[in-house]
Amino acid sequence: MKNALICFLTALVLFLSIFESKYFSVAPSLPKEHDVRLGVLRSIVRIQNNVERRVGSGVLIRSSRVADNFYVNTVLTNQHIVGAAPQVSVEDFSYLRNKSIMATHSFNGSIYKADPKEDLALVNFFSTTQQTNVAPLASKYSFDNTCLTDDVTVGGCGMGFHPFLTRGLVSSFDVDKDGYFLISAPAIGGNSGGGAFNSAGQLLGIVSRIGYLQENATDIPVTHITFVKSMDKIREWLNASGFITYKRT
Repeated sequence: MKNALICFLTALVLFLSIFESKYFSVAPSLPKEHDVRLGVLRSIVRIQNNVERRVGSGVLIRSSRVADNFYVNTVLTNQHIVGAAPQVSVEDFSYLRNKSIMATHSFNGSIYKADPKEDLALVNFFSTTQQTNVAPLASKYSFDNTCLTDDVTVGGCGMGFHPFLTRGLVSSFDVDKDGYFLISAPAIGGNSGGGAFNSAGQLLGIVSRIGYLQENATDIPVTHITFVKSMDKIREWLNASGFITYKRT
């Protein structure tokens, strides 16, 4: 009798496991790499300069509470995107079920700091809720330990589209004395102001320009030669710009 009961229970457990897997299967958990890449994607915003008709990208690097239901949010981008405009439009995006992408909010962004020499700018916008999609900045240790052929991911709004990612490798650190390094991740117009991220999702720098070839007086973009303003240079610039203005929460 006891053996018969054990056999019955074993068969029942097996039946239920098969039934559950067939009709009530749970979607497999996403790998950690996917979560990191999605975090990179969420930190990218689209910047519209309606005064000078320019469109580019930006990376959200801070969201600070300054009063009840009042937050100051800071976006890092290129100066050549914001130009001389006093304000720009900042758009963030939602990613529904990791599939569809849609613009969620459009904020009026004011230019906090713009530096044509370094081609860097900070844009502030206000919100009633804290922005949770802030990109972590690579520490000096992380950046100093970035090596040739390390993986790198570029996030930006190429051609003015919604944010998307491309991937490549670190190609060279010996580019110039202005704090740029070279990567092979493709970029195109509209990617300027977007971010270059390491495999941990930390911001290594800001995509600033791409290579060009000239043929018959025509500039031909070389999309896999991408120049990135390094986080070392950006960190110096942020400190000099008084970036820590609001208390971080």
